[in-house]
Amino acid sequence: MRHTFFLVAILASGAAHADWVPVLRGNNNVVTVSYNGGSASYQESAANYDGRLSPFIGEMRSIRTGLENKLNSVVGATVAEKGITFRGGSLSGNLHANIQPAAPNTLLMSIDGISYEARSTYSGKRWGILTFDCTNTFSAKNISLTGQYGANDGVLLPSVGLNSNVNSSTDCDSNLGWILPIVGDLLVNKVTGILDSRLEDGVRSAMNEVKDKLLYMPDPAWGIGMLRLVPNTMQITAPDGRTFNIGQIVANNLPYLLGNSQIDLQFGLGMNPKTVPGTSAPQITKFDENVVTLSVTSPSISFSVRLSQQAYVDWKWKCPVNSPPGGCREP
Repeated sequence: MRHTFFLVAILASGAAHADWVPVLRGNNNVVTVSYNGGSASYQESAANYDGRLSPFIGEMRSIRTGLENKLNSVVGATVAEKGITFRGGSLSGNLHANIQPAAPNTLLMSIDGISYEARSTYSGKRWGILTFDCTNTFSAKNISLTGQYGANDGVLLPSVGLNSNVNSSTDCDSNLGWILPIVGDLLVNKVTGILDSRLEDGVRSAMNEVKDKLLYMPDPAWGIGMLRLVPNTMQITAPDGRTFNIGQIVANNLPYLLGNSQIDLQFGLGMNPKTVPGTSAPQITKFDENVVTLSVTSPSISFSVRLSQQAYVDWKWKCPVNSPPGGCREP
């Protein structure tokens, strides 16, 4: 679960300000595989950019970034057609995906867990004398993407869908909002009706990124994503003392697992410590942030694989940018 970095309140009026900067030590990428009541782990330094895990983490993060960029591209282009200025948009929440058999050789895939919000502005005059300056806030909450693909080849079928709870509000510094371009309706229609080609392309891209990077497309050095996380030499000892070569089990049964399992994917944001302002040093010193947890349930085997980033953090006191002349004292 993602930890929340907190803000420490100023204890008294006029107290010295400080910024506490996180300094990572022992920053590692960690894989934990759980099977039959037992588990096994291995780790790599997060500084090993050519290793098995750091490039993979970059690919996992790019899935969310790619979807956010596509939404911004579509929304920005839509409002620009009406002479409106797009100020940016962002996703919130943690991406979640689920894959399950739907028909012979066909799997149903859904992606949810995220919301999107964007701001746009427009200004001008009416009748040469009345000016207006307006901001539109558009939100698409609880976004759900759906599609189907072939179990053997991983090819996404033509029809994909997007559902969301959408809302739009416009705030103006005059009472002229009622005669202005209705940017909200443009965007609401964009995600509640039939998807236009640009948005459909973004949905398909996000779904392909999830399934391909983890389940279908091999990496030249490490193999398919699941095999990349579970080396074929990995063994797990169950509570009763029995040893299972989980790496060989997964490698030898991958086509069966891909076509007959319910696969749950919970994505996280990984390690991203931030500066904490306040007068007291933060007390959290160890972090364990999820990148992706893969849970596979089939008629013959169930196991989970978790990729996380773990680090110990020292907090270094630093004068903030807006310090008064002469600097500041460590509290």
